[in-house]
Parts: sequence; C-alpha cells; structure tokens
Amino acid sequence: MSQHREIFPIFHLACELRDLIYFHLLEPRHTWSLPNGFKVNATHLPRPELLFLSHQFSQEYLSIASKLTTLTIHDHCLGGSGYQLPSLPREVLGIERVKFNVACTAWRDAAGEVEFHDGWIKGLLGQMREKSGGGKVAIRMHFGSGISAVEYEAALTWSGCWTTEMEGLDELLIFRVGVGCTAWAFNAPKTLLIRWSKEKKAFERMVEDVDGEQERGNVWLNTQLRMQLLRGAAFGG
Repeated sequence: MSQHREIFPIFHLACELRDLIYFHLLEPRHTWSLPNGFKVNATHLPRPELLFLSHQFSQEYLSIASKLTTLTIHDHCLGGSGYQLPSLPREVLGIERVKFNVACTAWRDAAGEVEFHDGWIKGLLGQMREKSGGGKVAIRMHFGSGISAVEYEAALTWSGCWTTEMEGLDELLIFRVGVGCTAWAFNAPKTLLIRWSKEKKAFERMVEDVDGEQERGNVWLNTQLRMQLLRGAAFGG
C-alpha cells in the first residue's frame, strides 16, 4: 500500500458542489453560558483548523460562512444592583449576523424595560462591532401574559432607540408566548403580534387585537409620561 495519501481534488468540482461541502464542514451549533444568565449560541460557525488548508479553500469556505453564521444572544438576565455586562467569547466577535431574544416582564413599565434592554443590547453589539464593523441585527421581544404589547409599541416608537438609532436593524418582532409559558421560553409556541416595517418606517400589527385580555390603560398618556420622567432623571431634571 502506498505511503502517500491521495489529495481529494476539491477545486475540480463545480462551485455548487464545493459550496455544499463547505456547508457541511461548518459547525452546526456551539453554545456558551455567560455570567448574569446570558446564553449565547452560534450556528454555522467556521472551524478554525480548516482555515489553514489553502488560501482558496479559506476564501470560499468563509464566503459561505458569512452568509449563514448567526449569533443568537438569549436574555436571561434580571439586572439589578452590581449588574455588569459579560464579555462575549472571542470566537463570536466577528460575526455579522446577530439575533437577540428578549424577555419582557412586568417588573418594569414598558419605557423602563425598553431602556434596560436597549442598554445591554447596544453594549454587547459594541463589543462585536469593534471587530466586524457592521452587520445585520434582529431583535425578538417575547411577552408572557399580563403584558401590554401596545405599551411597548408606544415606548419603542417614542424612544426611537432601535427603530431610528439601531445601525443595521434588519428585524424587530414582538411575540406573545403560549399560555403557561414564561417570557424566557424563547422556543415555545408563540404568536407574532407586531413587526417593524423598514419600508414603511412604522409598526405593523399582525393580529387584529394584539393585547386581547391583557392589562392596559391609557397607553399614550402612561407611556409618554414615563418616557418624560426617565429622560428628566437621566439629565438631572
């Protein structure tokens, strides 16, 4: 038997077949658990050991990865005294496609909750953008029972924190999770209530009554006053 292994002539294959091979060589899923309860997973992550095979291989392999690799950051944090953002793993800092799963609770009002989530989302994005320089961002907000989606729609509209200030925002969706599920049940059955339309620059309601029997009051007055109080406190007013 020959002592020399045959080298598979991958570059003699059609581009479509090479792309299929590259796809199957991506790591399907890798998960990290971070301080303060954050969970992070990356899908279709390129394997670093394969980047040393050849220049052409690395170039084509990374081209496929750039279209598919997605980082998902699950919000499992409650904030509070001494709260600090965790440092993201070095392997994920260059990923351009990032999705945030956000849990919305009754512990804060809508304006306060939006302000809190805006802080940690932009903080983690800042770590990534230092290396990648840009990319696409998806934010998916999840409500359990007793939370008014209308108040969050109003708070997001008036704050503009993501709809007008978020660079690269590709998707902003508001869901209600199934009965008996918490807002952190990101994989549970859920109903899409509201989506942000980039084309119309406005929210679109995907169901006729987004709140149903949920608690609600004077949404415009309540949320507007809360936003004013928050801004006043921020600037010492």
